[in-house]
Amino acid sequence: MVGLLLANVPAIASPRGLLWLSPELSDFEEHARVAKLVTSPTPDQEAASTTPVITDTTSPAAQTDTDQVESVFGDVLDENDLNINSPKAAEESKNQDSSPRLANKASTGKSESAKDVETQETSTSNATDEVPATEPKPTAELEESEQPPAPVIPARVARLRKPIENCLRLYEPILLNSGEHSCWSMMHSFLGWGLDSDIRVGSSKGRRTSVFNWLCENQSCAGRRLFYVSNGRIKGREGPGYQGHAGQFLAMAAQTNAPRETAIRVQGRDFTIEELIMEEQLTCREPSELTFKLIGFAHYLDSDAKWKNDRGESWDLPRVIRAELAQTINGAACGGTHRIMGLTYAVKMRDAAEKPMEGQWWRAKKFVDDYYAYSLTLQNRDGSFSSDWFKRRGNWGGNDRKFQTTGHILEWMVYAAEENQLHDERIVRSVAYLANLMVQHRYHDWEYGPKGHSVRALRLYHERVFGNDWKRPTQVVKRDKKSSSTKRSRKR
Repeated sequence: MVGLLLANVPAIASPRGLLWLSPELSDFEEHARVAKLVTSPTPDQEAASTTPVITDTTSPAAQTDTDQVESVFGDVLDENDLNINSPKAAEESKNQDSSPRLANKASTGKSESAKDVETQETSTSNATDEVPATEPKPTAELEESEQPPAPVIPARVARLRKPIENCLRLYEPILLNSGEHSCWSMMHSFLGWGLDSDIRVGSSKGRRTSVFNWLCENQSCAGRRLFYVSNGRIKGREGPGYQGHAGQFLAMAAQTNAPRETAIRVQGRDFTIEELIMEEQLTCREPSELTFKLIGFAHYLDSDAKWKNDRGESWDLPRVIRAELAQTINGAACGGTHRIMGLTYAVKMRDAAEKPMEGQWWRAKKFVDDYYAYSLTLQNRDGSFSSDWFKRRGNWGGNDRKFQTTGHILEWMVYAAEENQLHDERIVRSVAYLANLMVQHRYHDWEYGPKGHSVRALRLYHERVFGNDWKRPTQVVKRDKKSSSTKRSRKR
């Protein structure tokens, strides 16, 4: 029933991972029901989407520490920059709400509220409320009057730029070291910061070196080495401190655009990412978790590629997608965010190749579109996403839990979003919530997994909306003595 509140739907386990769906429905019927339910947001969600609340100022843990903000950022960041719900931001948001809207063309399965996004204003009367992302460079082929217009960013979105940049600049200098931190932590470090990020060798005072190169050289991380050779084949270790899942290193290499020719040296032998791809192909099994393999395959392989595993079974990407769709979201790794990311990654790579979305590809796209709209209905009023992942709306567990769930979910949603959806009020609130949380609790010893995904969420949003130039400060960012001397080493 379209008007049915999600909160009143029975929490029943489903083959598709949505606890509020009937297990008696077939895949097609159940999928259709998801699409039907998400087209009508709940009354509570409608209220939340029109209430510009990001930080619960009544909670001591959520209040902005003005003194600390000033001591860290000086003139670079003020309280209004940190919280886009300031009176000035609220007024700008109100002005933006009166502007014309452009229908979302991403999917017919999206909710109506998700379809409404800020349009690109061309009227000079609203020029003061909009900020161009970048100036287009003149070309010899086009006259000045024929230059394409610069993308237009609503003011309430533009106000996110400084808080995101200051947050990233605050966290970037905090480096892991090979003496204390495991392969698993190192992988999340380069996932968050990219291939050019560094660690320190041996201790917090050791020399700097590339974290990605360190792992590819199979150097020791807290006494562990990620790769080994068996029967002439390169293999990645799995378990605590190593890969948490089969194919996880390959997936993270894919998400950071590591070249397939990248050298990996193991036990005196030279391999490449290409050979690691082949190893992951050989070990495909069904049923099993293929989430991270799917990300790697979607990135490095042609979407029509075919191969055989070491049992002689025929595989292709549609079979991997089918196997993933047959498994649940709820209960999967990190609440199912990695599984939904894998399906999204595959769909985007297929779309980029301009190949038809049919069969399993169509199923994956419809599934991703439906889950995107559904996820927005689970957002909390402060901008965070549900503490219960995709099961139901939940706002519990304190900062660590909300940091974990919001960072993972927002990372996926920013990656999955169409360009116009990045200006959606709910995505803006979530980005602001995460940046605020990280700055306000910058001395907290966050877990390295959630921190890597949260950093990547902010970097990805900044790259897609403002460009990838956050490392270039317009003013000097000041750090106090407490920030530079605080120990941040969580062993895993």
